[in-house]
Amino acid sequence: MKQSPFSFADLLIRRGSASTLLAATVMLATALSGCSDGQAKHANTTQITSAQWVTSANSAQLVASGKGPANEEIAIRNPDTSGLLGRVKASAGGTWTLTAALPSPPCTVIADTTRTNATAPIKVVGASAEACAQTAPSKSRTVKQIRANAVVAPNPPAPNGVIVSPTAALNGLPIQISVNDSLIFTAIGSDPSALTPLTYAWDFNGAVPNMAVQNPGSVKFNRPGVFNIRLTVINSQGIPDVTPSMRVVSVSATGSQTTQGALTAAIISPIGDTSIPVGGVVDFDAVAAGGTAPYVFMWDFSGAVPSSIGQTPGAVTFTRAGTYAVTVTVEDTSLPPVRFATPLQVNITVANSPSGANQPPSGIVRSPATDVTIMSGQTVFFQATAIDPDAVPNTTITYVWDFGGGAPVSALQNPGLITFTNTTANPVTYTVKMTATDAQGAVDPNPPVRNVTVQGATTPSAQAPVADIIEPVADVSVPINTVVTFKATATIDTPNALDTLWTFAGVAPDAAGLTPPPVKFTTVGEHSIVFTATDTVTAQSLQVFRVITVTDPAAVPPAASPAPARFEAEINPRGQVAIHTGESIAFLGGVELPGRAVPVDTDYTYAWTFPGGDPANS
Repeated sequence: MKQSPFSFADLLIRRGSASTLLAATVMLATALSGCSDGQAKHANTTQITSAQWVTSANSAQLVASGKGPANEEIAIRNPDTSGLLGRVKASAGGTWTLTAALPSPPCTVIADTTRTNATAPIKVVGASAEACAQTAPSKSRTVKQIRANAVVAPNPPAPNGVIVSPTAALNGLPIQISVNDSLIFTAIGSDPSALTPLTYAWDFNGAVPNMAVQNPGSVKFNRPGVFNIRLTVINSQGIPDVTPSMRVVSVSATGSQTTQGALTAAIISPIGDTSIPVGGVVDFDAVAAGGTAPYVFMWDFSGAVPSSIGQTPGAVTFTRAGTYAVTVTVEDTSLPPVRFATPLQVNITVANSPSGANQPPSGIVRSPATDVTIMSGQTVFFQATAIDPDAVPNTTITYVWDFGGGAPVSALQNPGLITFTNTTANPVTYTVKMTATDAQGAVDPNPPVRNVTVQGATTPSAQAPVADIIEPVADVSVPINTVVTFKATATIDTPNALDTLWTFAGVAPDAAGLTPPPVKFTTVGEHSIVFTATDTVTAQSLQVFRVITVTDPAAVPPAASPAPARFEAEINPRGQVAIHTGESIAFLGGVELPGRAVPVDTDYTYAWTFPGGDPANS
């Protein structure tokens, strides 16, 4: 067989786009069908029993079935391109079926798992025979081995994403909830090559719309079924996590359509276990949903600092080396209270740092709490803090906000309201990064990022929520110590994006939900109650008010003091009298009380003054 005319010196073989080059000696040879590398991962127990290309008027799909290790994830690939076609989890009985919508059919498919080798290729029934003939590999032929010096640039390692909340159920079983229950979804991602920012893609398997934010927060499941929730993290070069994090949620139909859902909770700061030096500071925060608001958060710091009660303990300084299991127990305020099944926990490892070593600060974006989507011309409120392990929090820290071109760079700790615009027809995403630097010049190595997506100019404007307080139906006046129940209705355009808030003017804690806990009014006066409904996607909101006037019937107003009596003197003679020098006048006096009789048993004192008379007074 004639050999192709190869001429080699040094080969430059590039895989991916990493800058680190690895020198190697490469042997080029034909890989014969059926050869083994002698390094098999595991005996293969995965099979493909059928593969078919199914088309209809509205869709075209690959449907593949087979067998594999029970409860393990099966990857189905195109051996001609090495591309991933989809993943599916084998059942407890070891069977699996994948349905994947693809732009064109593969000619053959293979399957493997993380523990098993790939199967032999199987033809896809229904794929174009002509197209497959054009892409079919040529027959194997022997090629003379050629040795050459090569420089190999390895592919950058893939990023890694982890679903932090909800925690996985024991023994790999689905998380069991009922219709209208909510779960809090949070995640953390990392990339070994620091190819940031990372993109987070949540696939909720049809339970709710898919999301592209790091922390979707509270997600309400309003229909029954079993849903495979998948998180895929993608780095800035488009390389995806090859082992997406998953949760299986089983939603039963037994839940009431009017309940607020089961209580669920999560620690949102820190996200996962954390290591710090002695004297380091960690910011703690948690959230809860479902049940009856408001919620009670009870934190235990394993003796590092005193326990505390409250949703946000804030910055906590760890002054002694060791590992501390920090837990928070969450209860709602129903009667009796419902407690979240398991205390939430993060482990804080505190190590002695090298003497004199300056530790970089850690920046925290307080607002917005997650990525946001807004309409063109709307604003987002930005607020931050930073923790410096070597100093008191928020001192000698400089802040730089880069709004990704959406607004000028800001050096304020809290830039406040920033307006974003988009004059194009398509959505535009601005990546906002906040970088904190301490007084010694140490820069936060992992500055926090928020993505602000601004809808295109042609996107229809979202309608504001429609809301009303239906109990009480109007402003009311009640006696002191009366318990008043409140209820509201609210609808929005965006599914599963309603956020509610009741504020009670200091009479009771703020609360969420359409039906807050009853409120007892113990203070006389007017109290303005506000219900706010917000579409968390479009940021549209509406406020409704009720005024509760509280009175105290037992309070008797003081009796009015009688008006003092108005005395008038009666003098006789009346008016002016003309006399000669030395003549005399007889004067008579008396008392009148206009409109009243003069008491006969009252003594009065009279004082007369006679200017120029004799005597002058009497």
